Amino acid sequence: MYARPFPASTGKWLISAEGGDFPRWNPKGRELFYRNGDKLMVVDVGTDRGQLTLGKHTVLFESAQHFVMADRPPTPPPVTQLNLIVNWGEELKRLVPTDN
Repeated sequence: MYARPFPASTGKWLISAEGGDFPRWNPKGRELFYRNGDKLMVVDVGTDRGQLTLGKHTVLFESAQHFVMADRPPTPPPVTQLNLIVNWGEELKRLVPTDN
């Protein structure tokens, strides 16, 4: 399993040579959780001069049971501008004249 920069650029970093799937970032972006078979793994992640640094991979738990990893939808950016259009009906009549 690898990590690559976004948007696409050069470089990729090996996260797990043993494989892994369903990766999820910790909301603060400092840990990466992933599954490796029946194990739920975590690895500390950091950056140093544009390079990804990885800490020790730790097994959080191992189980053949199913578990839920919830993704929270991203928070939309705050509204910083509001456009108010007045007399739009008159502008519409001007742009799309009718024969009435």
